[in-house]
Amino acid sequence: TPNGEGNLTVGMGVGVLTDVAANANVLPSNTLWFVYDTTSPSCDLFTSTVQYTKHFPLNISVSFSEDMLSFQASDFTLVNAASDPVYESSLTFYTAELTP
Repeated sequence: TPNGEGNLTVGMGVGVLTDVAANANVLPSNTLWFVYDTTSPSCDLFTSTVQYTKHFPLNISVSFSEDMLSFQASDFTLVNAASDPVYESSLTFYTAELTP
């Protein structure tokens, strides 16, 4: 078990393996690496549109605390609105347009 979140690596150094003929390895192994992450992502929604408006579409920005594997319009919980496709600016920042 890791001591905490972050990078994990594993590999074999020179001379640590011996075969049945007593030959030691002369080259190190490749190195595998992983990121141990147990923190759940959070998100914040932003807009520059005032609360009471007759202007549409409404531009919405979504900022995540961590990189997202995927985020799409169907991930929104919408009432009396629809979302156009979500546009990715980075793995942590997306924009969308809402229409009534």
